[in-house]
Amino acid sequence: MNLILNLGVVLVILAGAWRVHKHVGEVGTILAFLTYFTSILTAMLSISKMFTIISRGQVSGERIAQILLTEDERHLERKRPVSAAETEEEHYVAFEHVSFFYFPGKEVLFGQRALVMGYGRCGQILARRLQGLGVNVAVYEKDQEKQGMALACGCASHQGDWHSYAYVFNTIPERVLDAGRLSAMR
Repeated sequence: MNLILNLGVVLVILAGAWRVHKHVGEVGTILAFLTYFTSILTAMLSISKMFTIISRGQVSGERIAQILLTEDERHLERKRPVSAAETEEEHYVAFEHVSFFYFPGKEVLFGQRALVMGYGRCGQILARRLQGLGVNVAVYEKDQEKQGMALACGCASHQGDWHSYAYVFNTIPERVLDAGRLSAMR
């Protein structure tokens, strides 16, 4: 559709240039016609995009309806015996004793100590994600309220032992780690 718009603009310019050259038309008239032509074709492009969006929406709606009407697979017969704990609390996916390795036998994050500097929005999300990966998270935060939130969420408070962390994540939007603190980490 963009090709049609561009070809139309080129044709209007060429026809207008020929008319101006033959003294049949004026430049202002051609510019006005070109503006109207572009506006009309842009509106036509928008309408064609709406038809595409509507047809995609219909297909997506049909697929969602198919999914909602399928039988729930959770109630199908299980292949293994059910324990008493599973009957009381239904869960369908469980990760137990999971660890992440780059090389066999070398753990990356699980069990490591990490310091999250700053407990704003980014620091809170990062600390939760690290805890989910089995990392022992400590938080460096000057605001007592945020420090209390971190403690309530299971994070430790930073006690000034910079050398004990395997990873340090700075979410504070200013330079906090000076040369002295960086050298204490190494």
